[in-house]
Amino acid sequence: MNYSQHKKYHPEDVLVYIEEYDKDAGIVLFDFFDSNEYSSFTELAGLDYSLNNSSMVLLKNYTNRTIIENTIYTIKRNVIISWRE
Repeated sequence: MNYSQHKKYHPEDVLVYIEEYDKDAGIVLFDFFDSNEYSSFTELAGLDYSLNNSSMVLLKNYTNRTIIENTIYTIKRNVIISWRE
C-alpha cells in the first residue's frame, strides 16, 4: 500500500497495524501507522489525544471478517464513529 496515494484518495481513513488477532476469543489488538493516524482516531472516537497514553486499541467480541496479523488495514470514518456510539 502506498501511504501517500491512499491518503490522497481516502483522506478520512485511519491506517492501523494489526498486532494480534484471535478469532476464537474475538480479540483484535491494533496500533496506528503513525501519530497522525492516532490523532485522527482519537478525534473521531471522542477520546483525549495524548502521545503520553498508550496508542494500542483492543477490540473485544470482534466477529467480522477474518483479518491477518502484522498487516496494515484501513478503518473507515463511519466505522469509528459507530464504535463510539
